[in-house]
Amino acid sequence: MHTNSKLDFKNEFGFEVYSDVDPTVIICVDGVEKYRETFSSGIKHFRTADFYHVYEDKQKSNIEIFFQGNKEVSNKYIKLNSIYINNKKIDHLAYYYFPDIDPKWITPETEDRIYINNGGIFGWYGRIKYEIRTVLDANSHYIAGSDPNYALTRVLGFSNKNLIYQNNKNLRLNSPWYKKL
Repeated sequence: MHTNSKLDFKNEFGFEVYSDVDPTVIICVDGVEKYRETFSSGIKHFRTADFYHVYEDKQKSNIEIFFQGNKEVSNKYIKLNSIYINNKKIDHLAYYYFPDIDPKWITPETEDRIYINNGGIFGWYGRIKYEIRTVLDANSHYIAGSDPNYALTRVLGFSNKNLIYQNNKNLRLNSPWYKKL
């Protein structure tokens, strides 16, 4: 598993997809395509995409999910149900969403009716981006904390929910300084 601070983690993405035309789902980690599938139209599909990816110790990684179709239709969606990396559940509602919206669709009457807080259901084609940070152990986490870029992500709302250790056991309970009350 651990060689030269590289972390070979299993990734699992549970999702549901539907479209009136054949939709394609692509998952990339740090720009490397890891999963691609084109689905049949008119059928609700349930999938778990699983693959391994080698992450770097103390580095931020970008996971991007692309939901695409060859024609714009009104009946389509992708619903993200769960994301696990190294058996740790990632907050699948903490994302950046980049929908492919035609500017002609936005009128003064509809401008205030576009909702992005969607509970993990995405009804436009586009890109969904997650940011995670992987660390080997608590020492790596401490060292990463002194990096100004790491500190900046903490200020911008990055939480330990999307921090993945090589060993995901509760480090506080395993610490010799922690006493159970």
